[in-house]
Amino acid sequence: MVLLAGAGPCAAAAQETDAAHALLAQHPLWQRLLHLPPGGGRSRIDTEAFFLAPDGASDPVLELTASLAALAAERPGQTPFQCRFPARAGYLRSVLPARASAWPAPECPAFEVWRQQLASTRITLVFASAYLNNPSSMFGHTLLRLDGEEAHGSPLLAWAVNFAAQSDGVQDLDFAWKGLTGGFAGRFGLYPYYAKVEEYARIENRDLWEYRLKLAPAEIDRLLAHLWELREAAFDYFFLDENCSFQLLALLDVARPDLDLSAGFGLWVAPVDTIRRLHEKNLVASVDYRPAVHTLLSARIAGLAPALRAQLLHLLQPAAAEPPLPLNLPLRDQIQLAELAHDWTAYQLKNRAWINGVDGLLDSVRLQRLARQMLRWRSRLPAGEAFAEIAAPAAPEQAQAGQRVGLGAGLRRGGSPALQLAWRPVMHDVLDASPGYVDGQGIAVLDVRFSLRQQQLRLQELSLLRIESRSPRDAFFKPWSWILDQGYARNGPDGHGMIFAQGSLGGAWAPAPGVLLWLMGQVRGLLGGALDAERGLAGGLLMGVQGRWGERWDWHIEGRGLGLLMQAGTADERARLKSHLRQLALRQQWQFGAAWGLRMEVARHFAPAGEQLGFTLFHYF
Repeated sequence: MVLLAGAGPCAAAAQETDAAHALLAQHPLWQRLLHLPPGGGRSRIDTEAFFLAPDGASDPVLELTASLAALAAERPGQTPFQCRFPARAGYLRSVLPARASAWPAPECPAFEVWRQQLASTRITLVFASAYLNNPSSMFGHTLLRLDGEEAHGSPLLAWAVNFAAQSDGVQDLDFAWKGLTGGFAGRFGLYPYYAKVEEYARIENRDLWEYRLKLAPAEIDRLLAHLWELREAAFDYFFLDENCSFQLLALLDVARPDLDLSAGFGLWVAPVDTIRRLHEKNLVASVDYRPAVHTLLSARIAGLAPALRAQLLHLLQPAAAEPPLPLNLPLRDQIQLAELAHDWTAYQLKNRAWINGVDGLLDSVRLQRLARQMLRWRSRLPAGEAFAEIAAPAAPEQAQAGQRVGLGAGLRRGGSPALQLAWRPVMHDVLDASPGYVDGQGIAVLDVRFSLRQQQLRLQELSLLRIESRSPRDAFFKPWSWILDQGYARNGPDGHGMIFAQGSLGGAWAPAPGVLLWLMGQVRGLLGGALDAERGLAGGLLMGVQGRWGERWDWHIEGRGLGLLMQAGTADERARLKSHLRQLALRQQWQFGAAWGLRMEVARHFAPAGEQLGFTLFHYF
């Protein structure tokens, strides 16, 4: 090979340098530090200041070259590179030890003070159960807790790493839409863990699950150094994939790049899926359960003897004067009554509840007076624990996987059999296997079913978003139950379809363990079908019962009786439309294994009369 005089050796050295930089830039850790997607592409970080090279967000080689240049020389008036990007600097020093000896070693007092204040030697991932009253928390939420040594004190005093959308007060449908389409910026933030427990477990009544992770000290140091680098970084926030759980996995990938925790997800990443991924990678050392205040109170009240429960209810009744205390009871019973009555009043005050229709302000005064009376009573009784710890329910990761496909068959009166195909990408409905889910609650996205009859494939049903919250009422707690659903259904015996949006509001009751009854008012908007006249508004009642036989058989009976409130068209068109409004349905699912379920559905439509029968075999994955 012939080299050009005067330029050959320099060109060869430059080529060798470029090749070395390219090799270093392909290392998994460097890719994780830049938050690059697998296979290349632009970084998920949208903040230009995070990158030194003009095209550093999409070219890891250029960014590595620029980082090396910044490491080799400090610029007056600028924060040293190693103080801005300690995790990047640590990687480059580890792979280029010979060159690193010549690099400056500036002091970074801001970073060192920050790191000492965290005092973190362990990492715990915390899962907050789903909170259906907030669009951003319907699927659950995850965060990291930075634990210190035992001498540091209670875990409540630790710091929590939270990734969330910067919504700037946007709420309701606008919030949901922007969250689905990436309309918000997402950022990492540090908060006292006790503030997050207050927010989730006490205000929003969400159970917390704490997963201590197996990370070495050096891995924790690298994660925290990278968290410092991300303090000004912004990401596009998406509810379904690039959400809190995905970004926390990407952060953990920096701690241990070989695990590749954030890879392999599709278009949807549910928080519970991230917990499953941690178990798959053998990264979970232990699991702790922190019940919400409502969960704790409900379990303790349910554990009282009937007579003692009646005494507690008597203490909590509205009264102009302080109720007499049952001082003739055994000491343990008095302690339980005093503590439960106080905790119940504190819970109601925290949630700004109105009791028995009394004005909120006046009711708050009564509750505060009752809370003080219970504290005085408890202070006169012996110290000690009055209640045993409640048993932890099934952990959320023990529930079925959210994505499912189904193959089945359907038959309707007067019609030919049909093959049925079903698919749902995420979450669950009320008949999916219950361990890990709350009975009576479900949230499903893009639940779709097709029918193939006489070589014709048709959309049979599509639920864009269905949310079901059936919370049982009793003498102590009176939550509302509600259902929202919107989509398309072809549920008449003539195969007629209709676009709809509906909402239901009412109450639910649990007359026996594992059994749930509900009665709700329902409004159903009919947005159109094959004919323009098939639009209108219907209202009426929705009622049902749900239960379980053994551990594998769940059943659900629901009846709907609606009447047309507003609708134009001929008498024939109105008669056809009524087939969507009144029906009785029985649904049952038999579960075998974690990945399979067989569902049977029988439905009767009353106007005009017709029956449908279907069987579907679901596979969950």
